[in-house]
Amino acid sequence: MGVGHVETDGYTIRDYEGSDRSDVLALYERVTGRAGDPWLRWKHETNPYVDDVPITVAVRDGRVVAARSGFVLPLRAGNGRYLALQLADALVAPDHRGAGLLDRATDRLCARYESGEPDLLVTFRTGGGEAGGDARGERWRVAGTVPTYRRVQRPSRLVDSAGTDRSRLAVGAADTCARAYLSARDALTERPADVTVERERGVATRGLLSAYRTERPAGWHALRDSRYYAWRYENPGWHYRTYLVRADHGVVAALVVGRRPEGDRVAVVEALPLSGDRRRIHQFGALVDRAIADHPDAAVASVCGDRLPRDLLAS
Repeated sequence: MGVGHVETDGYTIRDYEGSDRSDVLALYERVTGRAGDPWLRWKHETNPYVDDVPITVAVRDGRVVAARSGFVLPLRAGNGRYLALQLADALVAPDHRGAGLLDRATDRLCARYESGEPDLLVTFRTGGGEAGGDARGERWRVAGTVPTYRRVQRPSRLVDSAGTDRSRLAVGAADTCARAYLSARDALTERPADVTVERERGVATRGLLSAYRTERPAGWHALRDSRYYAWRYENPGWHYRTYLVRADHGVVAALVVGRRPEGDRVAVVEALPLSGDRRRIHQFGALVDRAIADHPDAAVASVCGDRLPRDLLAS
């Protein structure tokens, strides 16, 4: 059957082939409810760091019924440069779940890159679940935790609108309470008067690179350069804005905020410089303040990671 093909209990686990494209798109759309072509084209086919498409599939009766994908990112640690494969989408057709296909497809994807580039594999576990494949074994080591902070602005958007008049009244009251609570917290938060924030639609690559180079960390992080920004924020599922604070020598702090076109949620997806230097707490405070003010209708605003000072996020 060739390298990369494993057949068991009627399923064939193998590497993605060009002829699988229509099947994978249909599976993605069935599982996620979103258009598959923009996702596959951006995340995998136009990724500038790898020549192949890092997807493994499970096939039965000539049809793709499960797929496990990863995408390649450049990393930097000290003066070293590396490539990492981050496990991404896990797709299993509803009528084929419970057969262990995700574990097997993940194992195959990991084995495919066991030697050579990428240099390491990265994955995230959420809710205490396993990362997939043999994440329970020796291959994976916990590198750290990534906290998420959320500002809930409109609780009513997060619950089903159906229900009794009493339940709808309770949901409306929750919105009123949230507005009152956040207004009180905002009123107590110190506003830096000497920081000017600029806003640009899309991704301001030059400004972001300036902020990145201001205080580049020594630890592991995604390597920012023009190629990275040209690809990373072409994600078709999000719209982006960049918020910048400038000094005489260039941009010294920046945020990138993303929002799904159909969604009620906004997220800070990048905060620079990556060092999280507390000397910049007032600059970061001004950036967060402006980003929140620009999205008063969002149900939830979130920040993932520890690049911003915790007490700033708490406030």
